[in-house]
Amino acid sequence: MKIGYLIPGCGVSGGIAVICQHANRLLDRGHNVYLISNTEEKKIDWFPNQRAPIITLEEYQQELDILIATGWQTSFKIMDLPAKNKFYFVQSDETRFHDKGSVWESLAAISYLFNYNYFTEAKWIQYWLMKNFHHEAALIPNGLDKNIFYPSTPIEPKGDKPRILLYHIKAWRKRS
Repeated sequence: MKIGYLIPGCGVSGGIAVICQHANRLLDRGHNVYLISNTEEKKIDWFPNQRAPIITLEEYQQELDILIATGWQTSFKIMDLPAKNKFYFVQSDETRFHDKGSVWESLAAISYLFNYNYFTEAKWIQYWLMKNFHHEAALIPNGLDKNIFYPSTPIEPKGDKPRILLYHIKAWRKRS
């Protein structure tokens, strides 16, 4: 199957990391997978072992079996692109990323009204999409790549609870 994820760009983000994981795992299952950048960027060298080829939107010419929007901006763009099936991978309520009452908040909300197939990685988003937009979204939980995240010997004993180190980037939409 030919599958494409339309991504907003190639910058460092948790959402793009999840999409790279999806793409790599679909490649492992024998699918032809592309990341389609909404910018001129064509490199995600910050993500370990990212293997899916990246093309720009201008280079997109073929009809895919599945084309996936990955955010509110990309949901508008896939509308006019050829694909047999269109999906929207919702990783958050993106209306929260914009000022109340702004045109950007409204555009993000409108994106959830489109007649696409929906999927998400979180139960709360699945519930939110059903409650607010009447979309049945498939739940595909995020996986943990054990080649990247693995136990290590602590500098000092910390007990039996597993811990994961997260790097916090101060982003206004993350409420930092």
